[in-house]
Amino acid sequence: MVAQQQRPLQVDQNISSVSQLVGRRRESSLIWSQYEAAKDGNGSVALLVGEPGIGKTRLLDEFAARATEDGAIVLRGGASEADGMPPYLPFLEAIGKYIRTTPQDRLREQTAHAPHMLVSIFPELTTLLEDAPAAHQLPVEQARLRLYEAIGIFLEKICATQVLALVLDDLQWVDSASLDLLCHITRQHSKAKLLILGAYRASELDLNPALGRTLTRLNQQRILSSITIDPLTSDDVEGLAVNYLQSSIRRDISHLLYTQSEGNPFFAEELLRGWLETRALVQDEEQWVAITSLEGTMPSSITGALRRRFALLSAETINHLRVAAIIGRSFELALLAKVEGQEIEDIEEQLGEAERAQLIRPELSETFTFNHDKIRACLYAEVSASRRRRLHETIGGILETQYEPQSPKSAYQLANIAFHFKNSGDTKKAIEYAIKAAEQAMHSHAIDDAKSHYNMALKLLNPDDPRYGTVLLGLSEVAILNGEEQEAIAACESMLAWFALPGRAENIGLPPTNQEEPVGEPGSTTHTIHVLKSAQPVFEKMNILDAVEHVHGWLTKLLPMSHSNTPIKRTNVIEAQVQALPANLTKSEAKVLQLVVSGKRNRQIAEVLSISEKTVANHLSHIFSKTTSENRAAATAFAIHHGIV
Repeated sequence: MVAQQQRPLQVDQNISSVSQLVGRRRESSLIWSQYEAAKDGNGSVALLVGEPGIGKTRLLDEFAARATEDGAIVLRGGASEADGMPPYLPFLEAIGKYIRTTPQDRLREQTAHAPHMLVSIFPELTTLLEDAPAAHQLPVEQARLRLYEAIGIFLEKICATQVLALVLDDLQWVDSASLDLLCHITRQHSKAKLLILGAYRASELDLNPALGRTLTRLNQQRILSSITIDPLTSDDVEGLAVNYLQSSIRRDISHLLYTQSEGNPFFAEELLRGWLETRALVQDEEQWVAITSLEGTMPSSITGALRRRFALLSAETINHLRVAAIIGRSFELALLAKVEGQEIEDIEEQLGEAERAQLIRPELSETFTFNHDKIRACLYAEVSASRRRRLHETIGGILETQYEPQSPKSAYQLANIAFHFKNSGDTKKAIEYAIKAAEQAMHSHAIDDAKSHYNMALKLLNPDDPRYGTVLLGLSEVAILNGEEQEAIAACESMLAWFALPGRAENIGLPPTNQEEPVGEPGSTTHTIHVLKSAQPVFEKMNILDAVEHVHGWLTKLLPMSHSNTPIKRTNVIEAQVQALPANLTKSEAKVLQLVVSGKRNRQIAEVLSISEKTVANHLSHIFSKTTSENRAAATAFAIHHGIV
């Protein structure tokens, strides 16, 4: 007699999460396709693979809720890293909940094949089934085989009329007995309506050789589907923030959250939690805004999670990583070896441990990169302040001797040297290389990088230093080229005030300022025109041609508003203006937008333009704001409509 189909059992009452799942359409689709195959009697194993905090458990939660709504029986268990845990723990948790919540009549029917074997690991059956026999004493190997057969048949009975999903988390810690049972079930019951959905950290796979062997066996049986969980996109991180805060968030904050979390949901949520707890983030009407800097210390929850990962590595490997963290997000083996005074081969061998733990990844030309900047930042913080200064000084000195002006990486090299000398306390060299880096960045049209380098130099310079005016001049041009009107006016005013001091303007042969021209109130059109017209001779004298073009463009736009008949000095450079771009986009932004249209991601754009990913992200933020685009697709539509292709 065929048993009548039952409604799904609500075995696990905590399968849904209070937060809404964002993104993960690809991963959810792959999981669900495995579930649909199980409904057709094609049992399989699907394993979610990813770094800690990437959202594996959240996906398991979402699947469990959806599968239960679809009529499946969902049983959940997980492995544990705690000492003294019994064998078969994931199955004990999952099947144990089922046994305790299933009516006795049905349970008796489903365990009828070999109840005496099941009692050996599920002793509660003795109480629930009044006539349950005692466990038989058999030779060890025979007993294990009979137990596997009993559990497999028990599971097949459970999913006779509806799909059974065994959801097993944290399999990086699973015991070998559970893995043997898993292989037996998948081999002997491949036609059951059974889906085994698990998750494990790839970074800890090497710590459990039995799991590695099991993955190989399951692949050989062609029943394993591995689903890699990638970081969230910037749009997904914004959606996560809106869901977490239950209100909209300013785009610059969303961008910072994505930059700092790098798409890791756990890091993103902990950063949001930290910002709220420190009251750096507050709600202004319907939107969350920042009232203090969000660049604070790393939340202790993130630090603790990372340090637990570090504890799995040897002391030698951790020390290499700490020194590498001083070098930067990416580091060359040759440089690390020079700093530590060791052989490259020895360091490379020891770093293999960190690579297998997915703390770093290899790049081209014997270079490694930290998988997440929070990993680097945590290791950096573990180095004492005095040792950090010494290491920065050593690294800066080595890089200085290796600097190649004609190298395609020259701008990066200069910025790197400036960074290390700044953090070593060598202000003189830090200023020298920061200015060189800014000039090189301007030459390669990396405007945001130039702004960053000029600002570094300005903070370190004494106002009496003759280079101070040059740096202010550079910042003025950067702001104009970036289309940042208010910043440009402020930078021009600071630059003119500095040149107005005795003897400074004459050093570059500037004519005296026309005091008869109306100045106006700060912020007014008249005042803006005065500042820009006063700045124009400085730009012309210093031969900053792009700035002259932009100044002329602004004056042409502003003069009709002020009804001024004051003539504007025009030069051949001004006459040779480039064609105006829509939405006040700069040349650099237009180049980035063209590459977006071609389908390139941020890292690819950075490589093409020889700029940093941070600069690309800043350009995109400006592009979205200027074109009122919500995402890359909308910006692409804007570019096509206005012919920026």
